[in-house]
Amino acid sequence: MKLSLNWLKSLIPVPMNTEELAHALTMAGLEVEAVERPFAHLDGIVTGRIFDIAPHPNADKLQTCKVDTGNDIFSVVCGAPNIENGMMAPLAPAGTTMPDGTVLKKGKIRGEVSEGMLCSARELNLDNDHSGILALPQETPPGSPFCEAMEMDDTVLTIGLTPNRVDCASVMGLAREVAAFGESSFRAEPVSLPPADPALGKIDTLTSVTVEDSEGCPRYAARLLADITVGPSPAWLKNRLIAAGLRPINNIVDITNFVMLETGQPLHAFDFDTLAQGRIVVRKASEGETFITLDEKERRLDRDMVMICDGEKPVAIGGVMGGLHSGVTESTRRVLIESACFDAPSIRRTAKKLGLSTDSSYRFERGVDPLGTLYALDKAAALMLETGGGRMAEGCIDVHPTPPAPRTIGVSPDFINQRIGLNLSAEQMILLLEKVGFSAGLQGKDIEVTVPSFRVDVSRREDISEEVARLYGYDNIPVTFPEMPAETRLDPPSVTFRRRLQDQMCGLGFHEVISYSFVAKESADHLRLPGDHPMRPAVALLNPISEDLAIMRTSMVPGLLGLLARNIAQQEKSLKIFETGSTFTPLAGEDLPVEREVLALAWTGKRHPGGWYEHAPECDFFDLKGAVESLLEAMNIPGADYAAPDSPDSFPWVRKGACACIRCEGSILGHIYEVHPETRRFFGIKQPVFMAEMDLILLMEKQKDLFLSKEIPRYPATTRDVTLILDKEIPAAEVLKISRENQPEILESVSIHDLYQGDRIPAGKKSLTLRMVYRSLTETLADKKVNKIQEKITQNLLSHFQATLPG
Repeated sequence: MKLSLNWLKSLIPVPMNTEELAHALTMAGLEVEAVERPFAHLDGIVTGRIFDIAPHPNADKLQTCKVDTGNDIFSVVCGAPNIENGMMAPLAPAGTTMPDGTVLKKGKIRGEVSEGMLCSARELNLDNDHSGILALPQETPPGSPFCEAMEMDDTVLTIGLTPNRVDCASVMGLAREVAAFGESSFRAEPVSLPPADPALGKIDTLTSVTVEDSEGCPRYAARLLADITVGPSPAWLKNRLIAAGLRPINNIVDITNFVMLETGQPLHAFDFDTLAQGRIVVRKASEGETFITLDEKERRLDRDMVMICDGEKPVAIGGVMGGLHSGVTESTRRVLIESACFDAPSIRRTAKKLGLSTDSSYRFERGVDPLGTLYALDKAAALMLETGGGRMAEGCIDVHPTPPAPRTIGVSPDFINQRIGLNLSAEQMILLLEKVGFSAGLQGKDIEVTVPSFRVDVSRREDISEEVARLYGYDNIPVTFPEMPAETRLDPPSVTFRRRLQDQMCGLGFHEVISYSFVAKESADHLRLPGDHPMRPAVALLNPISEDLAIMRTSMVPGLLGLLARNIAQQEKSLKIFETGSTFTPLAGEDLPVEREVLALAWTGKRHPGGWYEHAPECDFFDLKGAVESLLEAMNIPGADYAAPDSPDSFPWVRKGACACIRCEGSILGHIYEVHPETRRFFGIKQPVFMAEMDLILLMEKQKDLFLSKEIPRYPATTRDVTLILDKEIPAAEVLKISRENQPEILESVSIHDLYQGDRIPAGKKSLTLRMVYRSLTETLADKKVNKIQEKITQNLLSHFQATLPG
């Protein structure tokens, strides 16, 4: 919001300088982002009286003249057709920097000396008129700074409004705030309308307004003017609009903008003679209906949008923008002024769907004063009659079937003082609130506050406490420190677990990522989910950020694959990432979805960075499995085993035969797998991707409370290997499990040492080599004792798996 100080001072006295005002507004919650002079580019331009005009001796279309600026006489060569002796005009002497950056120099034009330039409105960036020199009032004193003489020496404050303070998107709203800095309060002056012309008749005999959508448009008011002359706006009106950052168009359109800026109520002026049947109908748009707006773009509408129509066709999108052919032109003689109140959420949705943000939609979508409609209408009508002549029909149309009831809020002074850290009396609070238009009084021990209609953002007692703090002055509130208990509190176990898990993952070389909980509707197709898959139903968002983020995720996979794809596209092809987050699965008949906390890992590219000394191999399934094993060990979650899933068809995004189910104490902790090439293709990933998903809650449940330490061994270990030829379908994990069962304590560990399938191995078989480590805590082991145990384990494995030894 741009606030002109000249405009503000025309409404209230401002007993402070610009710097003090900017600070006071900022401390009242209305942050001043910039202070500027909108007409600073006109510094150096002075007023001058033209005399001694003569034809240029060497050019038919040029003239020479003298310009008197009071203390100096300038010789000027000019080509404007409208200069006259005695005319007052703006002069840019040599050395002046023009608005376009050009620095004027004294020189000769066709042999005649020119010491400056007489300026048109366009050359001063005031208007598009370039037909002649800008004529100033004859009483203008020569030699005055142009801005000062034309009352354009203004300062503008740019104020960053928070979304709730739409009442301050107007000069009157800001005047109310500034008045509260002193001992006064702002009251808008009543509008003085000229008398209506009885010859025109009453307005309801000339036009009508039918509101079919009272929910989308709870109030619609109109006045009708005739014999209006459309032309340039007076200088004072142009100056106000330019200072506010708007371009003057004509007196009628400029007045609708002026009144919107002053009161906060957007208006629209229709050329009444272009309205079919001379009437207005407010209705919902039809689904798929098209409409060409004032910016000459065709818009596709839907049933949620409010349309302003005449007797045959739409003429405006309510609260957003008028139609291409409904506006005022130079030939307009009768004007219908619209002043309406629209449903804020409806306008917000309309503006967003159409990608169309205007000054009107900015105000309507935040909520305008429903009781300020007629004031703005009368103000506009009075100004149009003042600047464009004409006559006004008797009366006005005001369709307002359900006026809003006054909002009353009860709040205790103690509640306010406790929230803001003060000790104000109820009387002090009432005085502060009344300064900005609230009505307040004591009801027992409480303050009963009636909220003014222009404060659509105030609805509860917390809002009242904020108003008191703001009006008292945030910088006047003493600084205090909250009382903090000396004792410390331990974090909940779940928080400690997550932090430790994140630390362990980082220690394993993974980078933590955070992605949206929203994914595209097509995510289920990308995961190749069949129609009846439990992960296909999803919670749809009512107001998605974009089409790619339209539903709540039922899996962490799409988000991580999308992140991998974006990084790979930036040539970051070796990635180890993890994320902890929630998935959301809707349940039939339930309002809320089931929320499941998940740890997801992804690994793609090289196993390690590599270097000049070696070629880094590609990562594979077992690298990720090893990372999961290391994580579970570090988190003290023992007893996990890995096997093929019971129903591999439940994971259509997984490459067939490349999935392991992680089980622990009868529960499925999660899965490790390689992503299916078709799924990768949807995301544009060409290289293999390995992922793991684990249930965070189950991980916490399986974690053991005690970390048991072991004495550092004092005696050496000895190893033995055994190679078995067995069916290739037998999981290695099962072999490890049987080898560890019922064994003496000196068997320290059993691990897979080698796996081979190929030449010299019978079809359907594989060669699996186990390495067993033996160690005693009390003695050095003799070979005879170790060999005896080794033989027993070997025979047990041969018998259990129907295996043979090599050779």
